[in-house]
Amino acid sequence: MDDDLRERVERAAEVHALANAVEYGSDAQTGAVIGPLMGENPDFREHGDEVPGVVGGVVARVNDLSAAERRDRLAEIAPDRLEEIESE
Repeated sequence: MDDDLRERVERAAEVHALANAVEYGSDAQTGAVIGPLMGENPDFREHGDEVPGVVGGVVARVNDLSAAERRDRLAEIAPDRLEEIESE
């Protein structure tokens, strides 16, 4: 996996991890992040053996944040996703 792809995986994984944590009010779960991530980004699939390691690191960083920090970060990088979660 090249650096560009790794960055794309990390950015997408961060959005999914933050959304998972905010939506359920708990720590993000790697499995809950990988499924949608791979579904929305078919080009990640050929790197399926490497993606979980990248996602695991992102999920760990997200889980180190407080609930308020998670919400604030999601508002910063994906405000539409936060609005979607809050409207449910």
